[in-house]
Amino acid sequence: HVRVRSVSTVRSHDIHLAKFFKMCEKHDRTTRSDAEVSSSIKALHALGEQQLFRFMPVIFDQLFSLLPSSPSSYDSVTENVIRYMLFAVGEIHNVQDTKGRRSPLLSNY
Repeated sequence: HVRVRSVSTVRSHDIHLAKFFKMCEKHDRTTRSDAEVSSSIKALHALGEQQLFRFMPVIFDQLFSLLPSSPSSYDSVTENVIRYMLFAVGEIHNVQDTKGRRSPLLSNY
């Protein structure tokens, strides 16, 4: 009897992160879909620092892919993407290791 457990960097037990990835996957560039994605982006502000650090490259890649996709009549996605990215960059930039050095996460990205 062999038991397999799938582990992925994109799957998280954090409900906000899981909802964000689910909404992005379902995003079909309609106004309703944009509203759902915007809501899930806003919820990312509740993401813990550890989850943000762990998933930052995947989150940022997903956010960048959303920028050109929102219809011109509904700018909420673009606005929320930019707001969250500014927030996340600030959070990551302010974290220092035990020697007082800033995290290389942003520069490595």
